[in-house]
Amino acid sequence: MECKETLAFLLKNTSILLINPKTIHNNYINKIAHIETTKCNLDSCHKALETIHRMLELLRESNLEELEKEYTRLFVSNYPRLPCPLYESAYVGKDRFLAEPTVINDINHILSKLNLELNKDLYRFPDSLPVELELAHILVALEPEDPENITPLINLLLIKHLSKWLPIISRCIWQNTSNPYYRSLSRLLAGIADCISDIY
Repeated sequence: MECKETLAFLLKNTSILLINPKTIHNNYINKIAHIETTKCNLDSCHKALETIHRMLELLRESNLEELEKEYTRLFVSNYPRLPCPLYESAYVGKDRFLAEPTVINDINHILSKLNLELNKDLYRFPDSLPVELELAHILVALEPEDPENITPLINLLLIKHLSKWLPIISRCIWQNTSNPYYRSLSRLLAGIADCISDIY
């Protein structure tokens, strides 16, 4: 149980850390929950937890303007090619295009089962990494209360989707930046994939 609580923490806070750095710093940095210790004995989860704490240190120490420029270059807009889009379809879709129907249908199914709607003002497609991480956090938190209904959704999102594409986007980020903050984000995403695999 302790490891699932740690994983829920990692998923929720990583979804926050994927927001534009200036927004995180101004609105969330002091609100991000801290787990100083965990009873989870999985090395993968411990390493991911340590990486979150390192990212918070880097966020406090770094030049926010430089972080924001690198965020935009990596994830938002860069001519002629965006290095690392924050959408699953860009990595696993048959034609590597946004809104891969099989991916979108799976995430929409999960949203529907949880009676949630995508905030279209923030996200164009439901396979956005912050959306998937937040959904995963909700599922892991709800699983003890309703395993019969939640476990199939966990299998769909965490095992079929996140555990497969987190290592891919992690490598993409690592190969396309030398910035310590984003290198740490790369390690965090890979660590969460390992933590998911170790738990589920």
